[in-house]
Amino acid sequence: MVHPRDDDRARRGSGTTGVLDRLRREHRIRPPARPPSLARFRQASASAGLAFLILLCMGVFLLLALRLQFGQLGAGFNPVAIVAAGAILALATLGAPLHLGEVEVSVIPLGALCALGIALIWSSSTRISAARKHSDQPLGPLSHGAFTGGIFGLLCLLAALVFRFRGGSDPVSVGAFQALLWGTVWGSLFGVLGALRSEVSGAVQIAALGRAIEARSRIAYEGLCSALVMLISGAVLSCAALLLWAIVALVRNSVPIDLSWRSAAAALIYLVAFAPNVVLICLGMSLGAPVEVGGRISVAGNSFGRLTEYSLLDWGGEATPAAAFVLLLVPLISCALGGGAAYRQAVEKRALLEVVGTAALWLGVLVLILVALAEARLGAGMLGRRGIARAAADPLSAGVLACGWGAVLGWVGWKLQEWRSGG
Repeated sequence: MVHPRDDDRARRGSGTTGVLDRLRREHRIRPPARPPSLARFRQASASAGLAFLILLCMGVFLLLALRLQFGQLGAGFNPVAIVAAGAILALATLGAPLHLGEVEVSVIPLGALCALGIALIWSSSTRISAARKHSDQPLGPLSHGAFTGGIFGLLCLLAALVFRFRGGSDPVSVGAFQALLWGTVWGSLFGVLGALRSEVSGAVQIAALGRAIEARSRIAYEGLCSALVMLISGAVLSCAALLLWAIVALVRNSVPIDLSWRSAAAALIYLVAFAPNVVLICLGMSLGAPVEVGGRISVAGNSFGRLTEYSLLDWGGEATPAAAFVLLLVPLISCALGGGAAYRQAVEKRALLEVVGTAALWLGVLVLILVALAEARLGAGMLGRRGIARAAADPLSAGVLACGWGAVLGWVGWKLQEWRSGG
């Protein structure tokens, strides 16, 4: 007969032996681990390298559009010069100033930036998911974003220093420091988003962020949701207004259109790259913010050219076409829709002023940031016949006016929804 104490000791011994055997088996089948720092560096560098290649491709597409629009541009370029010109345009899309002799051009085509962001997010999430499958320990989201942004910024700095046209009376280059700065900023931002997406889907991340804001302040959450309804509906209505204007202009033949395939292909590339900029500028104008359109260049600290200012509130600007006042329907409808959405989502129906006021503040901040990013200073021939064409709404005015529209029309929309609900 076995003593209970001996039996217990035997069970513990066999259990320990089983654990050791399992660890030995796992150790035998596990591939040799690479140094953690090297593996993580490879993850970030692969994401940044792929994103940089896509950035160069976007620059080449913009160069193609310019070549189609201006037939003599780049005549006689060899492959190296084509890559250099494409790299210069690619770096300029990040926000780095483009120097054409004494002329400085700055624009962030938001459509191209979104394409770069999607590519970098996909690349980061794919690399991190692959690292998990191979039993590598990936970096955390913030660390991966910092690594990716730093490497991407260094690649942009290197490209800005290498790719430039020094010969001739008007050298062409991109600001190296700004290329490093904006490359690091956008690379870090999209790298963090990609690392987060590798863990769960984007929809789950957005839902988790909403729950976190709701847990801290229900009023802030309801106000943010209402502001997003106002912003998205305003952007959709602005896009519809632009399409209507284009159709009317084509029917009346008020804008000369070149129907050749070269112009159509160039217009398609411009549309993909700059459509969000134009929509946001139209949204700023609909709110009443002054919009400057025209050609102006800065040479040696002096400005030359004429900018025409349009404003629905006519703040010292020139006469605005009467048809432009139809744009006032954009904030009227969108802000009222946001107020109605706020009422439907509100838990406390008596918190009208708190929810609508918070929504107005959120809307003002979002509009200010987006309109500031949407400023377009483009090459000759796109918005003006001479000089550097420019189209930009005043960001501060747009943000303040958006806050006012959101407060007043949000209150109206809340009351209308309350009346419809029988409250």
